[in-house]
Amino acid sequence: MSDQQGSRPTDPTTTATHRFRTSTPTITTELYESGFSTLGERPLGGVAMARTIDEARQRLADMLLFADPAAPTTADIVAFHRAETVDH
Repeated sequence: MSDQQGSRPTDPTTTATHRFRTSTPTITTELYESGFSTLGERPLGGVAMARTIDEARQRLADMLLFADPAAPTTADIVAFHRAETVDH
């Protein structure tokens, strides 16, 4: 792909400012996988990867928003450690 935007002059009438992310990325030795599945009339399932346990919990909660609250649900968060061990 070519950088088409870089060759255009800036538009002085725009008010949006583009800022680069200034926070440093989270670096951990673990990787978390959160997943769920439901049964019932409309079965649903999902999996998400995260770098922190808090992020894994949030992603699981976000996915469960779409699930039927009356349906039986199984959810789990699995932690993969650098030492090749796995925790549930």
